[in-house]
This record gives sequence, C-alpha cells and structure tokens, in this order.
Amino acid sequence: MILNVIRYATIIVAVLLCAAEYQFMKKIKDVPKPESKREKLYFQCMPFALVLLAVYLIWRTDAARVFDGWKFVAVVALLWPVAFIDWRTNTIPNEWILQGIALRGLIWICELLYGPADAAARIVADLLGCGILLCVCIMLRFFSRNGLGMGDVKLLSILPLFFGMINGFTAVIYSLLVVFVQSCYFLITKKKGKKDVIPMCPAILAGCVITILL
Repeated sequence: MILNVIRYATIIVAVLLCAAEYQFMKKIKDVPKPESKREKLYFQCMPFALVLLAVYLIWRTDAARVFDGWKFVAVVALLWPVAFIDWRTNTIPNEWILQGIALRGLIWICELLYGPADAAARIVADLLGCGILLCVCIMLRFFSRNGLGMGDVKLLSILPLFFGMINGFTAVIYSLLVVFVQSCYFLITKKKGKKDVIPMCPAILAGCVITILL
C-alpha cells in the first residue's frame, strides 16, 4: 500500500518540480527569457512532458524501485530549462548544478527514512560513480582540447546521482552519440562551422531521456 502511494506520488512530484523550476528561473540572474513562439512552446510543453514521464514510470517501474521515478523526473525537470540556457548562452550556471544536488539530497532523505541500510549503500555507490565520472569527463575535456566545457563536465558528473553508476555512464554515452549526430547535422546544413561552439546540455537531456525510456 505504501509503495503504491509513493509510486503515484511521482505525478505530484513532477508538478511540484515544474513549478519550482519556473520560480528558480525568475530568481537566477542572467537567465535569458523565452522570446520566440518556439521557445515559449518549449517551456509550455515542460509540465505535460514531466507528467507523461511520471505516468510512464508508474506503468513501467516495479514497486521495488519506486524512488527511481522521482529521480528520473527530477533530472529531466532540471535539464529541461538548463538545455535552453545552454543553447542561448553556451553556459551552464553553477546554481543549476547545486540545485540538482539539492534535489537528489531531498530524495536521499526520503530513501533513508524508508530503508536506511539500502539507501546508505546507494548513496556511497552514487558518490563513487560521481567521482569516477568526474575524472573521466576531465580527461575528455583535456583530450578534446577544451571542447567539453567545465559546465558540461560538472553536469555530466552528477548524472550517477540520479541514474546510479552504470546507467550514469550509459546516459553519458547516449549524450555523446546525440551531440555527434547533432554536430554532423550542423556541419552538413552549414548552420555551424568547425570552430563554432555546440551546446552540450540539449544532447545531455536527450541522452538522459533515452536512458530512462530504454
């Protein structure tokens, strides 16, 4: 009974996170405002996308992994506005990274209250995954000659907090595949050149969604 209540609370979590993101955007300085109809539509789709994702997770996720739904909704809610900011400004403000850590911290508290032993082991594994992925991303930044921004490095390194170690690496691989396809498209259509900066966060969002759906 309690597990089912927590599962269906995922929809409420999605709605609350959507409202929180809108308020957070208003408080952060230098955040661009949506101007075109396409950009406004992007944010109008956000609550519907989160609720649909929550319903999908309720349908697919078993009772033993009820908090996974909360984590997946939280990471998509975080990346949705950050992808827009990165697309417009080519930057990922640190405030959003800290917000992601805070969101995961709240879910950690819920997990600790429900099952302290399992949650404690999961926290250690998640933090270990973050440390390993941070080292890997720094190496990628070095070998790509700063092709990977520090904002991207920090954002990628916190993915294990939401996906765990293995699926966190999977999300990174999907993100890199998406950005590769995106780069090929820009070069073929000549919308960007070889020296132009391509924002990474939209690809990270896509990579995370692919990981969740699969």
